[in-house]
Amino acid sequence: MIEAYSLADVPLIVPIILINHHVRTFDQLDLRDQCYLHPHPLDLRLRSHC
Repeated sequence: MIEAYSLADVPLIVPIILINHHVRTFDQLDLRDQCYLHPHPLDLRLRSHC
């Protein structure tokens, strides 16, 4: 996935979401609070409406 980002095949948010998933799954405390993995406040997140 990171290679796909480096080739501009996917946007940056794709590998960040994948890394965040693994951080939560494996409870990586040292990575959980990294600002890079949460670059925007929750108030600015995308919202999908049904």
